[in-house]
Amino acid sequence: MGGELSATERGALAALDFDGLVALLRELIAIRCAEAGIELRIPPIHFCTDNGAMIAALGAAVVRRGLPPSPLSLPVDSSMPLTQVNV
Repeated sequence: MGGELSATERGALAALDFDGLVALLRELIAIRCAEAGIELRIPPIHFCTDNGAMIAALGAAVVRRGLPPSPLSLPVDSSMPLTQVNV
């Protein structure tokens, strides 16, 4: 990771595929943690999920059913079962 030019120095931004971006991000995080004396722990991939995709899929299902949007006052409950939907 040494010696690369920033996007502003080059006048362009190179895009990586998702796996390449994740690998680069993990490398950068590992370097920063090592510099700060912090132990980095990354869980195995089978313990990781894409919560954003799950929320988007649930939102799409709610819209398809014609339900109104939830009010901003709807409380957050991270332990709510996936079989329960509050709108």
